[in-house]
Amino acid sequence: MKLLSILFFLFAATTMSHAQQTNFKTAIDFNDYIVGLQDSIGYGIVAFNKIIENNTLSKSEMNSQALAQLEKIKKTTRSVTAALGKATPYKGGDALKTAALNLFNFYYKTMDVEYKQMVVLLGAETYTDAIIKELTEIQERIVNSEKGYDFEFGDAQKKFADLYHFSLDENQLEKEINK
Repeated sequence: MKLLSILFFLFAATTMSHAQQTNFKTAIDFNDYIVGLQDSIGYGIVAFNKIIENNTLSKSEMNSQALAQLEKIKKTTRSVTAALGKATPYKGGDALKTAALNLFNFYYKTMDVEYKQMVVLLGAETYTDAIIKELTEIQERIVNSEKGYDFEFGDAQKKFADLYHFSLDENQLEKEINK
């Protein structure tokens, strides 16, 4: 019971920290808030990738753990999307907020549909040419769809940074996800 109380407290504290930061003193604060929300999704994706790449797991264990991780990512994505939806953007940040919400919604849909399909296919005992073809098609569909959302977000973020004369740092987590 004590462990359950501690876990509830940690979850509540994390959720409230997303919800509480809605009045931004600077443009950088607003940008960093969005990047932090995006990173909380990204850490889940890194954990998911590690499960998929773990050669010591049986296919059944990989499938079970990967599907459970997808549910965690979806829950996180819903939480950060709701938090950002309630946030009032810093002046001139409406396009950045909209682009981030669009990207987060894309993440959710992709985790709910395409990634789930991929996990099921990867759980097959043997990989047939048909499975490999389907995995490749799903991956290409994700990559091609994400390009538009990434461009929209990157463009809105750059315009927002230009408006307030600050530079954007390279996101190390994004590099880890894309390797």
